[in-house]
Amino acid sequence: MTMRLSERLLVLALLAAFADASATSFIGASGSNPEIVTHPPGYTGSQSGEILIDVCLDPSMPAAAETPTKNAIATFNRFLPTLGNRQSASAVGIPNFRPDFESVLLHELGHCLGLGHNTLGPSELDGNFSDPRLYYTISTAGANANFEASAGADGVRASRDDLRGDDVNLHWFRKGVNNPFAIPSGRIDRTTYGVLLADLPAGHLYVEAATAHDPCSPGTAASTSFLRGQPPTQSIMMPVICTNNVYRELAPSDVATWRVARAGADGDELAPSDNYRPLLRYVGVSNACTLRIRYQTGAGFAYCQFSFSGSGNNRFILSGVASFEPPPGVDWWFNPTDSSAMSLSVSKSGSGSGTVSSSVGGINCGPTCSATLALGSNVTLTATPASGSSFAGWSGDCTGTGVCTLSMHAPRQVTAQFNAGPPQTLTVSKAGAGFGFVSSSPAGISCGIQCASSFPAGSSVTLQATPLEGSSFTGWSGDCSGTGACNLIMSSARNVTANFAPPPPPPDLIFRNGFE
Repeated sequence: MTMRLSERLLVLALLAAFADASATSFIGASGSNPEIVTHPPGYTGSQSGEILIDVCLDPSMPAAAETPTKNAIATFNRFLPTLGNRQSASAVGIPNFRPDFESVLLHELGHCLGLGHNTLGPSELDGNFSDPRLYYTISTAGANANFEASAGADGVRASRDDLRGDDVNLHWFRKGVNNPFAIPSGRIDRTTYGVLLADLPAGHLYVEAATAHDPCSPGTAASTSFLRGQPPTQSIMMPVICTNNVYRELAPSDVATWRVARAGADGDELAPSDNYRPLLRYVGVSNACTLRIRYQTGAGFAYCQFSFSGSGNNRFILSGVASFEPPPGVDWWFNPTDSSAMSLSVSKSGSGSGTVSSSVGGINCGPTCSATLALGSNVTLTATPASGSSFAGWSGDCTGTGVCTLSMHAPRQVTAQFNAGPPQTLTVSKAGAGFGFVSSSPAGISCGIQCASSFPAGSSVTLQATPLEGSSFTGWSGDCSGTGACNLIMSSARNVTANFAPPPPPPDLIFRNGFE
């Protein structure tokens, strides 16, 4: 299915009121199925781990768009919830109330990745910017086909006492909490978050929003941030942005919603086989990539057009195009300051000592254990144990005992473990009239071919015996026993024997031998 998001994010210098919500909605959710979760391109519902999503600038875009595009990509990839994410346009140097391309691109990329609006916008209300029902928490109109618009006793839109009649909520919130300012933590999936109003805390009538309207709409009636004593915070998925403000960081609600999606098609964060981590990858100027950014005369302002598939409670975006009205229709401001660089942090653990060095970035840990590297760049880390120590392996964003190679699409953290003592030798022998082989994790032993290998002092090694067809594994001897996997701590040299029995004689031979 192909869909063009009908709402075009419009920028006004002055707004009566607008709102953010405690989580955001997903594209495709409806009154008949408000619990739909939409996943970004590249995810098909079964794989796990990092998923790279290529983003390109169409040749129609100016060169000045590259820096804010990389910044927006880095913001999504850092995935940091930020309280107080509203900045004034004047504070960041935007002249004459020009619309900030970076802020709007964050919003449109959100759509292209599966996120819906967080509040009712002009698209839900036939393009009417004067409709008094604007900027309440996103919903469908319910059985009476009318969006309700009572702000409740506190007079603040999108707060927890709003009276919404039979509107069907589309917002995701933590069950029993309903706090749009809470930094997401703990388990976040479809068991802990939901859209049903029955899951609200006692006394709450609707899902609350985090709103931050000043200076466009000063006063308490326009700000739940003020109402809750919070710094001004707004979701990037707000359907209208004031040109007095910019939003270049994700709000807690944006991060929480994407965490719900990242728990996978099964909606269970504790079942990791389909959990994923989407990372955007900037691939330069092209008219063919998964998410393309282009100028399009007639766009009006900006929108994302995309195709998706799926059924039940899951939808999967296939590709998308974010279109922006070119000048003179819209006089975009392109942020010239590159903030897309990613941090790399190295730490050391274990009873031994050693150093870690990097191919780029100047890490020499010891003294320098961190670096800031260009978005998407590649770096190789090498661990060198000191005399009398051994390198036991990487943890964090690298594993194994070889060199660590990282692509800096996101911040990376790596720990190198050095253990006291020189490497210790593990020797494997085979016994018995049967046949089989023995392998190790980490790699090193592959016996028959390689039956001895050195491993770092104090490291853990697991041996697995596999009999060939017809033979059977009868157990370990030496430094291991039993018939399961052999788990060893290499505090000293180890010797292990794997015993294999031959296949039994054929039945006719047993019968004949009975008469001899």
